[in-house]
Amino acid sequence: MRASHIVAAISLVAVLDVYIMLVSAPVLEGLNGGRTIFDLRFGYSPETARRLIAGFGENGWRAYALWHTAPDTLLAVAECAALVMICLRATRPGGRFSVRMRPELRAAVIAAPVAQAVFDIAENGLVLGMLAQGAGAEGWLIKAASSATMLKWISAAFSLTIAFSLGGYALLKWIRRRQG
Repeated sequence: MRASHIVAAISLVAVLDVYIMLVSAPVLEGLNGGRTIFDLRFGYSPETARRLIAGFGENGWRAYALWHTAPDTLLAVAECAALVMICLRATRPGGRFSVRMRPELRAAVIAAPVAQAVFDIAENGLVLGMLAQGAGAEGWLIKAASSATMLKWISAAFSLTIAFSLGGYALLKWIRRRQG
């Protein structure tokens, strides 16, 4: 993979992040009395979830499905691709500036971005399921969605730390080599 592929994936992530933070999240929060949407919380109780669902109403959950879920799912995939590419490029065998790693560890390094994407996509489906059930959403569904949200954020912290650490170390090696 080329650096241009990584730049393209990061650019898509940036565009989708801007859309979510400046368009879909504010619109959805406006439909729900200014309350933070499910995706931007670090978990929630069944009571909080039911209040949010009731606040959305039918129009709100349709807006969530139309204006937020698809871009957020695409963001999960694009972010996973970008982070995996950064990790693989920074640890590629034989690369002049690569971080040397055994193949098993190299494979393990990509687990965090993949887990982040899986939990984010699961969260999106579970939130849509809650919204479809309305204010009477089943407790197990709310707990599963909240857990997926928390696991998404935990995985995101790990994956970003790993990718930036490996990428930064490889960049530092490149700079040192250029300086002689």
